[in-house]
Amino acid sequence: MEIGGFQTDTITEDIHTSMLLHAKGYESRFLNKVLAAGLMPETFGGYLKQRSRWAMGCVQLCWKSNPLIVRGLTLAQRMDYFGSIYYFFHGVPRVVCLGAPLFALFLGISPVHASVWDLIHLFGSYFFASLVMMRTVSRGTRNAFWADVYETAMCFSLSKAALTALLRPKKVQPFVVTPKGEKVEKKGFNNAALVMPHLVLFGLLVSGLTLGIQVWLHHQAMPGLEVSLFWGVVNLMLVSLALLCANEIPQWRNNFRLPRRIPCELICGSTRVQGVTKDLSEGGFCVETRELFLPTSEYVTVHLKSSHGSPVVVKGVMNRQERSGSSFEVGVNVIEPDEADSKALIGHMFLNPDSWNDDKERLPGIWKSAWSLIMAFGAIWQQRRHARRRFPRGSYDIACELNFAGLLYPGQTKDISFSGLSLVVNQAFHPMNGQGTLAMQDMLLKVALISKVKQGSQTILHFRVDSVDKGEVQWRALNQSC
Repeated sequence: MEIGGFQTDTITEDIHTSMLLHAKGYESRFLNKVLAAGLMPETFGGYLKQRSRWAMGCVQLCWKSNPLIVRGLTLAQRMDYFGSIYYFFHGVPRVVCLGAPLFALFLGISPVHASVWDLIHLFGSYFFASLVMMRTVSRGTRNAFWADVYETAMCFSLSKAALTALLRPKKVQPFVVTPKGEKVEKKGFNNAALVMPHLVLFGLLVSGLTLGIQVWLHHQAMPGLEVSLFWGVVNLMLVSLALLCANEIPQWRNNFRLPRRIPCELICGSTRVQGVTKDLSEGGFCVETRELFLPTSEYVTVHLKSSHGSPVVVKGVMNRQERSGSSFEVGVNVIEPDEADSKALIGHMFLNPDSWNDDKERLPGIWKSAWSLIMAFGAIWQQRRHARRRFPRGSYDIACELNFAGLLYPGQTKDISFSGLSLVVNQAFHPMNGQGTLAMQDMLLKVALISKVKQGSQTILHFRVDSVDKGEVQWRALNQSC
């Protein structure tokens, strides 16, 4: 071992070990294939822990084995390694840029002595050119505007980590393992201390912009006021989006899902439907079908067949079904798979090399990226997960007759699904629960009352379909046309 094995005297042993190997004359080659998959931090706190450890480790590396003076490295390698280290100091200038307009808005001291047009011509052209170059060099894998948001989100933690390691280089820093596989159960800030600097800066920006706008409206002279107002608005937007990133949203899935296209067949009794999986996990999957799946029970059997991974047959529960364009999406939760089935599912998730080299991971272009920043603010009011039905409902106006509690009620259907329907009757309906029969066209359904809503002289009744006593073929055909 020419370099003594993995370098454990810094907490970023990977880059440290690589640099010393290169210094000994060894060469590395990039293989443009995905050979392994790993988990990312699921929480804001976990993300900051990971990046802070990287920042501390790289500063340690700069003290212990500075790439600018280590013997054996080429000029290109020195620049590359030093750039990787220097990157983690970006938190400090980011904090300065976030707070700079406050000096003008509160104290009247302009940090930039330039007119608006000079700033547009000089900085605007530079910024636009950097966006185009980032898009070109990264081949669409970097999202320019969101990179600014994430740098804003971690600038305070990275500044603290980098400066701590810089001022106390000999102190042994603990290796903080990045938490992965966490499940977020609560909404909001899990660690308020991590976002306190952002909250304080948010308040200062709001107050400063309020004062600055008042000065601008009263036409009071202040050098660079318009520039500082614009700068403050941009910073306020970045800080707001960073706070949204830190605002955790509860996860409703227990297992991470991967997009996988695998031919499969859904089976329930004599009902069989061919489909293709849309995504897959150890606990469930989403299947796309060309026709509506109408099982007689919620329990289904799924046959997965692929050229990569062993064929697998798993039992599951259908938890939703909805229309998606010209096809249908069926959600299935796997019921307690045995060890062999679990291994087969994992094989389908990870073994196919083509699924990892798909070009679908390209990020949106510059303008779509900018628009996505604006749309992100809608996440504040967005419902996390809407209620889903096991079968899609369609609007139908069909004359029918309800036999309920010994009385006949003529009415019209409002909407229909395979497992339930709603109808409107034009007379008083007093029962609160119970079962009855519903006759329409050539079909006879046994139904159970779920709820009723009074609307003027009409009553809307919601029923669950318990069985089809007559006209099952017609009932299936009607639902297939939903």
